[in-house]
Amino acid sequence: MQLSCSTSTHKCLNGSALNCGRSIPHPPGRRATIVTAARKVKRSQLLKGTVAGGLVVGLQDGLAGASNAETAEGLIQTGISRAIPDNFSKVQLRVWEDSELAVSIYPHFTYNARGAGGFGTAEDLGNGKAKVSFDPKGFDIPPLDYRSTKILGLPIPPPLRISIDMQELEGVVDMESGEANINFLSKFYFTAGSLYSAKPLVVQANLSTGKTDGVIFKAAGQALRNGRGRLVGIARVPKTEDAFLDSFLMLPTDCLAILSAELVFS
Repeated sequence: MQLSCSTSTHKCLNGSALNCGRSIPHPPGRRATIVTAARKVKRSQLLKGTVAGGLVVGLQDGLAGASNAETAEGLIQTGISRAIPDNFSKVQLRVWEDSELAVSIYPHFTYNARGAGGFGTAEDLGNGKAKVSFDPKGFDIPPLDYRSTKILGLPIPPPLRISIDMQELEGVVDMESGEANINFLSKFYFTAGSLYSAKPLVVQANLSTGKTDGVIFKAAGQALRNGRGRLVGIARVPKTEDAFLDSFLMLPTDCLAILSAELVFS
């Protein structure tokens, strides 16, 4: 695992500057080396920090009391601004602006989903894993319309609107690897003002930080680091009873979601 700093300089707990990629100033007689493993910091605790967010690396004042051998092996202290508590029971999912959606052979939609998300429950399954489950009633997903969605760089024309009614969102997050697999079930409603209202599209997909393949699309997610990652999912959308919608979208077909997301446990 590689630890990286978000800025060029941080402050150690003893007040000295920690410069990325540079030597660490320290009082005479003290040597400190930052490495990616530490005997006195459990691996699970360290990797939990990469999921929860805000990983800052510093040196403990107690380092002075450690033996030279221990110091040489790289004792570190992980200052985690949003650490996962041992008795966590809640989780929040936030979706950010750099997300994408696609359906059938049409170009990708860029979807500004900033503000989307909601709260849910989290259950410690042991072995560094947690089950997460979100309440559909309290989950907010902005509709796809001219305010949030663009295609080929242009806002989709009003009065076109696609609202999303989430039915289920639950799965498992691996705290150590940052991998997540979350089942997503929802209904998509296509409308064009008062002129047209389609039958709902039922969309079910596994949102994953891994790779996923469909008939049309392929996508790769990104494991959670500092709480943020990329979830991808491909759903096979069946035909509806709406002849126009079936023809327009060429159903059955693939629907792709690429979501820039963040998970925060408490």
